Amino acid sequence: MNKYSNRAASALLVSALTILMIFLILAYPAEVISASSDGLLLWFNQVLPTLLPFMIGVNILSGVGFINFLGKLLSPVMEPLFGVPGEGGFALAAGMTSGYPMGAKITAMLRSENSLTKYQAQRLLSFCNNSGPLFILGAVGASMFKSERAGWFLIFVHYSSALIAGLIFRFYKRRERASRKPPSSAKLGVLSQAMISMNQAALKNGKPIGAVLAESVLGALETIGLIGGFIIFFNVLVRTFTILIPIGDPDARAIATGIIEITNGVNALSQNPGKMQLIASGALISFGGISIFFQTLSFIAKTDLSAGLYLLAKAIQSGLSVIIGLIAYPHFGIIFDESVYASSWAGYSFAYRLTHSTAGFVSMMGVLVCLGATIYSFRRLQTSR
Repeated sequence: MNKYSNRAASALLVSALTILMIFLILAYPAEVISASSDGLLLWFNQVLPTLLPFMIGVNILSGVGFINFLGKLLSPVMEPLFGVPGEGGFALAAGMTSGYPMGAKITAMLRSENSLTKYQAQRLLSFCNNSGPLFILGAVGASMFKSERAGWFLIFVHYSSALIAGLIFRFYKRRERASRKPPSSAKLGVLSQAMISMNQAALKNGKPIGAVLAESVLGALETIGLIGGFIIFFNVLVRTFTILIPIGDPDARAIATGIIEITNGVNALSQNPGKMQLIASGALISFGGISIFFQTLSFIAKTDLSAGLYLLAKAIQSGLSVIIGLIAYPHFGIIFDESVYASSWAGYSFAYRLTHSTAGFVSMMGVLVCLGATIYSFRRLQTSR
């Protein structure tokens, strides 16, 4: 009964928000058109070139079984630290390199393929979905706060709070880890297990490479279009929110806006730059905002992962970022309004962001392969003694 009542309540809430949105479009057409245009440009200039190469690459690597290969090599790191298999290392690295909502997409994909159990995927989701360095250093640090050190400060706060949140959530349903049976190939070497795992994944997929490439590109375009729709919708919501609910204090208004959509909120906080505004920006980036939450929800909706636990994890990460920010701020020597540094970022084009994202993906793959090879070599050395 509760299940059906919850669904009915959700349906009523969505219906009410939809009716409200239609009313706002009719009542404030100029503001809605302007907000829609801004959201579309934000998606085209920032999100599309940053995420698309990653999404295509991730789909291809999943189709050929490379993620399974890499997972076996990274298990000695990810299992003891975060209580997730090595495949989680790929989701973590991709989430930190490309930005929201890539970590959630890969986690949902791994869960759908049964590469992760429910509880492993829930642990992974708690810390792998993060903002990317190009957004933090370029859009926030350079363009908004006009400070290189502010960007690096936010990078440190954001990623350290994510990793600490992951260490906290490793204890979530920890008995489930102990109950897992070792694989039948446990007597083989790590590299042999990795090759077998990749081969099994490729055979299970059973599609020729041409079909894998075509489906990877089409799937990435569909996903990036979905994200664009969310960005435009919430950009309109933020604009109408500021009209309907005026808040006197500019920082409070900025934080309220950032809880809905982080880009607008952080940009508003940067208009009066200072210590607390920067720390608040770090908290908003770590939380992700309602817009990112709904983007994440769109990926995990077809899995058995809990949206409530994900929201709790992001709230914890946001709180941790405030604590870390307060401790770390004096050590960064932040100077705002570095106009020369800011102007050097101003001309970054669509092509630059696309090239940077592609290079980032290739670099990430190289780092993960090197890390896996190092772990493999170390384990070979240990067993030979």
